[in-house]
Amino acid sequence: MEVPYPYSEVGHYEEKYGLKENHDALLEILVAFDKFCSEKGISYSLGDGTLLGVLRHGDFIPWDDDADVMVTREEYDKIRACIGHTTEIKMFKLSFLDRVTIPKYAGTDKFIDLFINDEMPKSKFLFKHKKNMTYMLRCHFANQGTKNHRRTEYSGAKRTLRYVLGGIGKFIANIYIGKRDVWDLNDSIVRLGNAKGSGIYTRFTSRMYETKRRFNKQKYDEGYTYADFRGTRLMVLKNADVFLNEMYGDFSNLPPEEKRVPEHSVEFEVKIPDSYFKYFN
Repeated sequence: MEVPYPYSEVGHYEEKYGLKENHDALLEILVAFDKFCSEKGISYSLGDGTLLGVLRHGDFIPWDDDADVMVTREEYDKIRACIGHTTEIKMFKLSFLDRVTIPKYAGTDKFIDLFINDEMPKSKFLFKHKKNMTYMLRCHFANQGTKNHRRTEYSGAKRTLRYVLGGIGKFIANIYIGKRDVWDLNDSIVRLGNAKGSGIYTRFTSRMYETKRRFNKQKYDEGYTYADFRGTRLMVLKNADVFLNEMYGDFSNLPPEEKRVPEHSVEFEVKIPDSYFKYFN
């Protein structure tokens, strides 16, 4: 696919939605993360919308307001082993999802999301168990620390039911967790059955253990390369187009104009209780 870099529409949408400062900060973090991974011999790939952006635009998706990278479980463990010995990047969990930033932006809404691609267990029962258990832990936190305005799309009755079920789940989770470290408990649940994999990757996110976004591990394992991204070079899957087709379908065409808007309607609150963070360094 021919990438029209620099993409002529980026400036238009950055000005329309006030995204330039955000894009510049996210690029700064991505470059720092790439440098860290290069020095430590860690492989990663731009992920999801950011990967789509580099293939389709050679840049961020013009109207996108976040940045994603992804690693396998093995590479994630390498990051965890090295992260305490660096001051170049900061890593933390918020609502169970790993986030990466640099000291300059610590405590702000400028960070990138780090997704872990885990091989699904062969056992369907074990997969459902992991899904249910991680959902229960999610109820424990109930996404506190963020204001998710997307919940307003539900009707009054459905919204009430969601809050009731979430409250019940949180009550059960509090009993189950007790004095245990909820972060370590979550990691141990997600790792269950990984030794006997199905050959299909999925991931755990702040929403819960994923059930829809699945892709073939063999295709993923074909390796990595570098791609030009907004004037720099960042790591991507060699078969990035295959990955994106499995994730999104035909990604080569632009969405209609009315859908070219920032996706994430989540306000980050700087003053979040420390108990809702898990800092690594």
